[in-house]
Amino acid sequence: MLTQTLPTGNVVYKDDGTAPLLTVSYYDDRGRMIQVASQNHLGGTDYVTNTYSFIGEVLTSKHDHKASPSGAVTSVLTSYTYDHVGRLVDTRKAINGQSEVVQSRLVYNEIGQVKQKKLHSGDNGTNFITQVDYSYNERGWSSGIVSPHFTEVLKYNDPMATATPQYNGNISEQHWGHGTTATPNVFRYGDDTLYRLTSGSSTGTAMSEVLSYDNMGNILTLKRDNATTTSYAYTGNRLTGLSGGMTGSYTYDANGNAKTDRTGMAFTYNHLNLPKTATKTGASVSYLYDAAGSKLRRIATIGGSTTQRDYVAGIEYSKLGSAASSLEMVHTEEGYLQRNPTDNIYSYRYNVTDHLGNVRATLQPNGVASATVIQKDDYYPFGKRKGILTSGINNYLYNGKERLDELAGGSHTFGSSYTLEGQYNYGARLYDAEIGRWNVVDPLSERDGSFSPYAYAFNSPIMFIDPDGRWPEWGNLWNNISSWFGGKETYFGANIEEVVVTASSFTDRSWAYLQNVNWHQQWEYFQDGTPIWGQSRRFGQAANNGDIVGASAAMLNSFAEAASLGMGTLWAKPAQFALTSRSIPIVTNTVNGNSGKVIFDKIATAAAHRLGFFPEEVVIQNGIAEIPITYMTSVKFSDITLIFNALKTNGATSVTINTGPIVNHGITPRLLNAVKKGVEFMGFKVTQTGNPNNMFMLSKEL
Repeated sequence: MLTQTLPTGNVVYKDDGTAPLLTVSYYDDRGRMIQVASQNHLGGTDYVTNTYSFIGEVLTSKHDHKASPSGAVTSVLTSYTYDHVGRLVDTRKAINGQSEVVQSRLVYNEIGQVKQKKLHSGDNGTNFITQVDYSYNERGWSSGIVSPHFTEVLKYNDPMATATPQYNGNISEQHWGHGTTATPNVFRYGDDTLYRLTSGSSTGTAMSEVLSYDNMGNILTLKRDNATTTSYAYTGNRLTGLSGGMTGSYTYDANGNAKTDRTGMAFTYNHLNLPKTATKTGASVSYLYDAAGSKLRRIATIGGSTTQRDYVAGIEYSKLGSAASSLEMVHTEEGYLQRNPTDNIYSYRYNVTDHLGNVRATLQPNGVASATVIQKDDYYPFGKRKGILTSGINNYLYNGKERLDELAGGSHTFGSSYTLEGQYNYGARLYDAEIGRWNVVDPLSERDGSFSPYAYAFNSPIMFIDPDGRWPEWGNLWNNISSWFGGKETYFGANIEEVVVTASSFTDRSWAYLQNVNWHQQWEYFQDGTPIWGQSRRFGQAANNGDIVGASAAMLNSFAEAASLGMGTLWAKPAQFALTSRSIPIVTNTVNGNSGKVIFDKIATAAAHRLGFFPEEVVIQNGIAEIPITYMTSVKFSDITLIFNALKTNGATSVTINTGPIVNHGITPRLLNAVKKGVEFMGFKVTQTGNPNNMFMLSKEL
């Protein structure tokens, strides 16, 4: 159902075969979504109603929730205010008629980075219960987070102790502590030549992990603290058994999902490879999902006691045994609202996080200008929790993901004081922080075949996170950066609502030539953002003046890639809500060059764009096809096969690929490893050039 290309409704089925859930969307005359009405699996309805400013900023968003047709309404009103350049300043919250609070207030530095966040004011911004200060280095990376409840200082190439300096963006040291200025604890990190974490040890609060890997990135050994080393056994990339410290065995279904794991649980899965049931002696768990993969309910029976938890649009219900289900918490941008079932009053809870989004302290207001810490959590490098203060109910911890305690347990030789905790629900998969691995194949594993599809965060968990279990991304130290290029403001880490890129035309230089010259030299030819043209076209998008291109995730990332290399300018406006269907106007001029000599069909052209080049840039001379890559972001056998067949059709007998600057963290270690060992990479001979703008040359006979 579409109205002027805007989706007006959808039907989503549940995986239990019961009636589907209907969602209807309403828009104003400017195409802005003003209300969404959706049925929930409890039998009620949720309404989200938005208001906007004249220029399209979201001013208010009201969520009215009912768990049944005749049930009481839970109403959450969120209000936003912005500064003169459209940056979010205040977020206000009110629930069920309770007094409005300023939930957060953001302060920015001279180049648009968030330098301070104040939390919870009950007197209209006069007093706040706490504040968090952020600092950055000259590259825009996070260098410090300071609050009265958690502080960290990140060191890259300037460690203060014995750690090895890192010049590639990896963190060498983390100084941290639960206080404003005191950082009595120091985590020191070590990496191998493929940037995989091999050691992470902390002084003060003693924690350490030492790891080794096989060539595919599967963990071979893990030694935590001074306990017995755990050894991992594999068939291919599939973990088959643990021995030594932790013990247990694994079996798998045809899709590579663990049917049994170290906990002794036996799993079944739905059509999305999400766990449907988990059972063992004395315990059974069942899950309900919709067809989009959203978890709606989990029911756990442990030792004869049954608990049920329902999830509805950020609202959670809990049920114990035969008691009635009751609303327990409402998630917010900064934590959650906890309901008192006696008087139906909601209390605010706030999370203080580190650079990876790990919750380090959970606070509750104590008067108008102070806070009480109700929960403190520290973490080993791969995410195992070390609880310091655990009186709170917050189970959203490592990376801000929910820990499922019903999936805890297993066998070990560490003694009675050691606790095996539950797995974390990332959405697409469950992560087992005890062993640092997923139990299900990455749904996007075809992006890079050199990494085990069960490996977590490229085995670099201090730098990377996995937002939803489908592919690692940079942690928060790279996100939420606002930089200046060419006098225009560029936003990263936000959904892009509108993008305008302008360029001046040029006729004497082709893109194939310009991509091989120094970035600074490009300013002679690229004016006001021309390189963005190449990025939009690389993903099969339109590239002519005034054309409309879709807001795909790949294209949004390409803007960040281009701007992060200082190429051109970009103005982007961060949206307040995720956009599932939006067009982006691109204003640019096409490049006039005459290097294109090769003809690809549509399928091969799409494969070329995914690899990172344009067919018209390929030149075949004396049977040798020379391919210049704009940015290498992914390598897939299927795409390479399509490209090779197209090149042979055009008369090529061999191919040479200039990789350009590689922006996929997972590809560089693979190529370095091939050079070091003198082996081929996906059938290519690899040569390292020493040129950061064209890092490797790949060659192959066709």
